[in-house]
Amino acid sequence: MLFHDLVEENGRTIRENNFAREHKFPLGTLVEVQWNEWLGEGACWTIHARLWIVNQYRDYDGSPLYRLGEYKTKHRGEWHGKTFNPFSEGQLRTVELTEDVRTGEVVPDWLEEEDK
Repeated sequence: MLFHDLVEENGRTIRENNFAREHKFPLGTLVEVQWNEWLGEGACWTIHARLWIVNQYRDYDGSPLYRLGEYKTKHRGEWHGKTFNPFSEGQLRTVELTEDVRTGEVVPDWLEEEDK
């Protein structure tokens, strides 16, 4: 039996319950996210970014996931610029788009472990 086929207390599988959940963040939402990636042989990167939600999709078990990008909207049906994925809802924090944020006067501060 696969994990997502386990039946929960409400009589539905994990997958059924996850597909019933709506995405928490709409497309075009500005969010902050942190992640790191091990590149091997001692190399890695740690990133703290402010990006737009450009796509909503789901994991194999129905969990909501997000693709983030540099630009809020598509240009002629295609995304231009870099995009990054997958991100879960728990990894994202919404950002109010104030004038200081828009102009770069206010940039992300690294979130401490207790702030995540």
